[in-house]
Amino acid sequence: MPPSKQIRKILTFDAFNTLFTPRLSVSEIYGQIAQTYNIKHDTNRMISIFPQLYKTLNQKHPNYGKNTGISYEKWWFELIDGVYHDQLEHPSYEAFRKDLYDSFKSDRSYTTFADLRRFLELVGGRDDTVLLCLSNGDPRVRDILNNLDLMKYFGEDRRVKLSYDLDLSKSDPKFYQFITHEIQRSYPMVESTKDIWHFGDEVVNDMKNSNVIGWNSILVDRTGATTAESIAQELSLEDSEDVAAKRRLLDVYFTENQSGNIDKDTAIKTIGDRLYLIRDFKDTEGLIGLIYN
Repeated sequence: MPPSKQIRKILTFDAFNTLFTPRLSVSEIYGQIAQTYNIKHDTNRMISIFPQLYKTLNQKHPNYGKNTGISYEKWWFELIDGVYHDQLEHPSYEAFRKDLYDSFKSDRSYTTFADLRRFLELVGGRDDTVLLCLSNGDPRVRDILNNLDLMKYFGEDRRVKLSYDLDLSKSDPKFYQFITHEIQRSYPMVESTKDIWHFGDEVVNDMKNSNVIGWNSILVDRTGATTAESIAQELSLEDSEDVAAKRRLLDVYFTENQSGNIDKDTAIKTIGDRLYLIRDFKDTEGLIGLIYN
């Protein structure tokens, strides 16, 4: 890792759906593994009950049970038990539950993106840039990064910042305040929050809450479903004129490819002051001021 005095730019990345994503839908992965153990699986039922099970368990044991006396493994076991409550007496159930849990810390259930890996290769080798992973996940995030060969871009465990460890959630701007103080302490040559760029897939947890601290915030929307209007609505802009102003700020920049043509797949949308929307990581180094020859 380069000396801290050389570091002038910080790039931070959300984990889930930014650095890695499930290979299939979560319900499909549950179903495939259940099938190998002859465990009854109802996809429609799981889709129906999973969100409420997750919400209820999170209320009972916030932050994966860290401060309520259970391990994060036990937290997920309770969730799985809720999904398969009528299969608890199955002779293979405990083996199935452990296998299912373990699959979600490996490349059995997760994969990454070719354009992201290319981007990490470009920026990860620079001596003036440091990469951090910021996640609301439990410590299995580190296992996933290792198993997908992504941890090498973050150098060491201390550059993977988890809400589980910090007792702060990305849903609270204080999370980003804490990270800002750590950056200022560790990398004194980073002179301003203008030199910090965050990539994530959630409007509030990633875009809004990092931006209010003064960071550059980039929303990664691989589906193409997000618009300036939907972002403005989710950011809870109170004044209709403010919404209109946000719409007027919507400028689309296209990056020229080597042949000089316009590649619309690399569109970068400027939503507002230090607020950006991208479809993927193609040519993103130009946006953040890291130009490669």
